[in-house]
Amino acid sequence: DNLELKIGNSFMHVDRYLFYNYASAFKKNYNHYMELPTHKVPINLMAKVYNWFLNGNNQLSLGEDFLAIYEMSKFLGIRRILEQFWFTFSTSSSLGLWELGAYKAYLKARDMPCSDLMSILLSRIRKCFLPIVASIEFLQMNATELSYLFKLNTICVNSEDEIFFAAVHWLEYDWSQRQEYIVQLMNNVRFRLISPWLQRSILHQPENNVISEVGTKDEVKALLWDSCVFGTAALTSKKSPASCDRIIMHHFSQINGIQRCWVYCPGVPHHHDIKCPNFRPLTYETFKDFLNCLHSYGQQFMDSIMYSPQKQWNKYKCCHN
Repeated sequence: DNLELKIGNSFMHVDRYLFYNYASAFKKNYNHYMELPTHKVPINLMAKVYNWFLNGNNQLSLGEDFLAIYEMSKFLGIRRILEQFWFTFSTSSSLGLWELGAYKAYLKARDMPCSDLMSILLSRIRKCFLPIVASIEFLQMNATELSYLFKLNTICVNSEDEIFFAAVHWLEYDWSQRQEYIVQLMNNVRFRLISPWLQRSILHQPENNVISEVGTKDEVKALLWDSCVFGTAALTSKKSPASCDRIIMHHFSQINGIQRCWVYCPGVPHHHDIKCPNFRPLTYETFKDFLNCLHSYGQQFMDSIMYSPQKQWNKYKCCHN
């Protein structure tokens, strides 16, 4: 052991050649003494990783400290551990870090902060999106985090109305401080896919003061106008494709680029097909009731979700009757 490491007030004696072999960031350091910052290299994790060096195992057990180990490995240049991380992130949902596990890891990464992994972890939220909207952690997120989340095509919702109401839910939680973020959030809501009745309600019959204020923004009015053109394109293309001009067809051709990961849950009334006798329309009040139910039945909801790709055009049989 011919290399002395000083980390805070603690010391470690390691094999200099073994340490430099794994920690590529220090390969050109020929000293027999090195001082490392404790915020980058915690002494307990350095001891764990060095034992892994000695044992020559293929994989390091990451455990609860995996984010700190990632940051330390990046600082030291331990390529083999970093490759293990990227392998974990490239695996399927059954083996990798996804859904609520990814969201919990995201909250830890945000607190560190570990910006490298934050966007990766947030993009792994799929079926658990609505249960997360029901949580206090969602209401404590900032506008930038929500904007990124709302941009994702992979989050599972039944309709774009749920995205709109999720944004209203966040705004309402601290309305006086969050009014300035209305336009930022609404720019990431896909108004072309919002139900026609809600488009009209936002402007002419809003449910509450928050939605009313949202509808007064010129930028939101422009988004609603664009959604009307898009709706006209969809209707015209379906009923009379020969009469469509280039502008209308251009709007209509963009539909594939704005799809979400559409799902439905048989136990949720507003998820039923509009022609189903069990269907109930979604309002902001019923959306909040739905979130309250998810506090108790979030896992059951996620287990019951079924996919419905291109839901606007492909009708699904939600009930047996």
